[in-house]
Amino acid sequence: MILTVVINSRSDFLAILLRRRHSFSTADGFQTNYWAEMSRFPFRSRFFFYSAAPVPKLRGSRFLSVKKLDTYFYLYSFPGLRHLSSFRSSGKFDLTDLTHPHTWYPVARRKKRNIFLHVGPTNSGKTYTALESLERSSSGVYCGPLRLLAWEIAQRLNKANVPCNLITGQEKKEIEGARHSSLTVEMADITSDYQCAVIDEIQMVGCRTRGFSFTRALLGISSDEVHLCGDPATVPLIKRILEVTGDVIKVQHYERLSPLIPLKVPLGSFSNIRKGDCVITFSRREIYRLKKRVEAGGKHLCSVVYGSLPPTTRTKQAKMFNDESSEFDVLVASDAIGMGLNLNISRIIFSTLEKFDGVCTRDLTVSEVKQIAGITWFLGLLISISERMMIILLSC
Repeated sequence: MILTVVINSRSDFLAILLRRRHSFSTADGFQTNYWAEMSRFPFRSRFFFYSAAPVPKLRGSRFLSVKKLDTYFYLYSFPGLRHLSSFRSSGKFDLTDLTHPHTWYPVARRKKRNIFLHVGPTNSGKTYTALESLERSSSGVYCGPLRLLAWEIAQRLNKANVPCNLITGQEKKEIEGARHSSLTVEMADITSDYQCAVIDEIQMVGCRTRGFSFTRALLGISSDEVHLCGDPATVPLIKRILEVTGDVIKVQHYERLSPLIPLKVPLGSFSNIRKGDCVITFSRREIYRLKKRVEAGGKHLCSVVYGSLPPTTRTKQAKMFNDESSEFDVLVASDAIGMGLNLNISRIIFSTLEKFDGVCTRDLTVSEVKQIAGITWFLGLLISISERMMIILLSC
């Protein structure tokens, strides 16, 4: 049995949400006609599935404005309208169909791209190989997760006599005649054609806050060659995303160039910090607190590096730390250093193994620990940790 639901007005629609009534008086008009037509279809369960969510918010609805009622009416009528053949064939709802995202990028779909997946741990040479291809290309783009990293790649290409633009959310530096660009992934241009594209840290396609930007770049960049650099665990996901595009996928695995050796016991005290150490923490406030704490011992001066640091300041801080003759021989940094930044670090020292990810404070994953620790040879702690976290460290 199909129950007829006819919506004649906003008040009728609101009554359905609040009282779950199944019958209303009909009247002439467009709204009545299309809802009456919908009554021929078994849409009731689907309609009430979508209608159930806003019920608590709509209690005391006499205080709602007409604009809000309009919004709720059209929002909750769309799921039902999809079932009408007359509306489906009209193309009115094509833009609301989100089930085939690869079709949103017609420029990229015009060519059969060659996808090169460079996967391996940090300090394995995967990004270096991809950047060599970018340097040799006649036109190209580098997409990275950090503006600091985009800035560093732009500097590298320009020094190699490959004119390269720098485009991030905060700055735009264009070089006359440049056919290469280095940018943060959110700034990726999906309307241009390239010979070579590099998307770094592709495992961030799974990030809850920025994953959409990496997916957009992955599906939308129109390039003969697309080099993806990241963690081996992402290979099955990338293959599944790209199986509908017809692209050719080649996977190349890399091994770490040097072993990673965990220290057997925690440092226990800041007095055990030595030249070349990098202390890791996960907030700007904590970075400056630890800097002050280390310098209070009178043995070391600290440089600092974190994601929101301006590029010129970051470069100055990195140079001071890398300079053997400098007094700034200890680095205090965030996990931004794990994204391919070139620093002469002898030991990574974690001050904590927890971070706030924008939603909650959680333990670091094995992948995150490997990403940060992989830029050096020795891995240590300032703190005592649980057995479970020690297993994570040893698995690195």
